[in-house]
Order: sequence, then structure tokens, then C-alpha cells
Amino acid sequence: MALPLYSFGLLSFSFLMESAFVDWVLRELEKRSWSQAELARRSKISESHISHVFFGRRQPQITFCKGIARAFELPPELVLRKAGLLPPIREEAGSQALEWQHIFSQARDDEERRQLLEIAQFEMKRIRKRNP
Repeated sequence: MALPLYSFGLLSFSFLMESAFVDWVLRELEKRSWSQAELARRSKISESHISHVFFGRRQPQITFCKGIARAFELPPELVLRKAGLLPPIREEAGSQALEWQHIFSQARDDEERRQLLEIAQFEMKRIRKRNP
């Protein structure tokens, strides 16, 4: 399987280990137009540690995945699953269910949670009216 070429500044990742997790992290970096240095800053993980994981010299561990989750503002469970450290979840719910749960858990109180639910319910009705 050919690996995609990702470039961030002077770094080129054409010889990365064949890893679905690394590929996913690189796609997330590309979506955000972030460099490896920016990922390091936001995740509080050293650039060298990130590089070691990217090139297969280290396996991603729980602390590494939690840092990546913090940087990408994603639920840690999602990143741990992408890294293969947790079992996969049902595809029909998939990672979006974890993201919904993560957003919901960030609500400050019951009132914010109630508002989030109302918005989601309103949007679901609106979508279903357009696409019965």
C-alpha cells in the first residue's frame, strides 16, 4: 500500500510507517493546516516524541493519545480507538457519537445541556422535513 505524501514546512512524511493511526493524525493536521510543531505545542508532547510515533520508532500510548485528543479537541476515547488502544465501536454510531458525547460533556450545567438537546432535536426535525 502506497503511503500518502504529507508536507508541513520543511518536513516531508513520505517514508512514514504504514499506520492507519498516523495517517489519520496527518489528515487531521492537514485539515487544520497545522505543522508538527503546532501539534506539539497544543498537545504538550515533544516534537521528537511525535516524530518517533510517526516514523514507527514508538507506538502511541495512552498519554500520547490524550495529548492528541486535547490538541484536536476530540474525545480521548476517539483517539484511543484510532490508535487501536480501545476496541472499535459500532460503525452506525461511529466516531460522531463520541464527538456528540464530548460536546455534551463540555456543557457547564443542566441548562446548557437542555439547550444543546433542544437545538439537536430542532435540527433533526428540520432535516427530516427536507428529506422524508
